[in-house]
Amino acid sequence: MRTVPGQDPDAGVSWLGVDHREERGAVVVAVAGEVDVVTVPDLEERIDAVVREDLPLVLDLAGVTFLDSTGLSALVRCHRRGLLGGGFRLVVANRAVSRPLELTALDDLLEVYPTLEAALEG
Repeated sequence: MRTVPGQDPDAGVSWLGVDHREERGAVVVAVAGEVDVVTVPDLEERIDAVVREDLPLVLDLAGVTFLDSTGLSALVRCHRRGLLGGGFRLVVANRAVSRPLELTALDDLLEVYPTLEAALEG
């Protein structure tokens, strides 16, 4: 997993790790750390670099420890891109992500799965 340049997870600064791979007919982007105003631009840049119109994008947020409104907006943008291509699925396995999605009703808009396995099965 690569981290955002200049960020140290032990320094009390926003930290984000992003890794991607193709798996079972989908592009899987695994995210760990904080998805916030500091890290969202890098996350979106990395997603844009690997997304393919012919394959669904599975964003695995199981390792995310914080999600703010900037992150929620990024998820909506990913959803919109997915409507134009192969689709967009989210892996939500913790309260740090599920709670903001529930409070904003985005869990009704987005395809949310509890595990990577379930998301890959679609």
